[in-house]
Amino acid sequence: MTIKHKKGQETKKKLLNTALHLFAEKGFDNVSVDEIVATASSSKGAFYTHFKSKHEIFLEKFKEMDNFYESYFSTHDKTLTAYDQLLSFFKALMTYMRDEIGLDMLRVIYINELNPNRTSFFTNPDRTLYKVLTTYFQKGINEGDFRTDVNAEYMTKCMARIIRGLIYDWGLYKDEVDLVQESTTYLRYALDGFVKK
Repeated sequence: MTIKHKKGQETKKKLLNTALHLFAEKGFDNVSVDEIVATASSSKGAFYTHFKSKHEIFLEKFKEMDNFYESYFSTHDKTLTAYDQLLSFFKALMTYMRDEIGLDMLRVIYINELNPNRTSFFTNPDRTLYKVLTTYFQKGINEGDFRTDVNAEYMTKCMARIIRGLIYDWGLYKDEVDLVQESTTYLRYALDGFVKK
C-alpha cells in the first residue's frame, strides 16, 4: 500500500467514524456533509472522493457486517448439522451486533433504512447475510434435516425478518433485554419450525 493510499484510507475511516458519531448524536437528517467534514477537519472534496452521499456511510457499515458474516462462515465447523451451524451463527451474529455495532448505531441504521425514498439495504438479496443463511438452510434440506415444502430462500427470508425484529425489540427495551440471550431462545423456536417432522 502506497503512502497516498494509506492516507486516503485513514481519511475515509475518520470521515466514516465522524459521520456515524454525529448521526447517533443528532440523527441522520440533522447532520450535513458540511458538518461532517468540519468536525473531521477534512474537506468536501475528500468526502465525495470516498462517499457519493451521506447514505453511503451506512453502506460501509453494512459491508463491515457482511465481512463479519463471510469471515465467520468461512471458518465455521462444517461437520456440524445445519441446525447447529445456524444456532451457532445466530449467536455469533447477535453477539457482534451487541458488542461491536451497538444499540445506538443500530438505532440510527434502522431509522435511516426505514426512509421510504430509498431502497433499503436490508432487503438486498445479494447481501452476504442472506447468502450465508441460504447456504445453511440448503444444507439442512439436502441432508434431510429440514422440511422440503418450502425452499431455502423462503426460510432465509423468514429468519432475516425475525432477526430484524429481535434487534428492533432490543432497541425498544434497551437494557431490560440481553440481545444474545433473547435471540438464542426465539431463534431456536423459529428454527424448529423448519425441522423435518
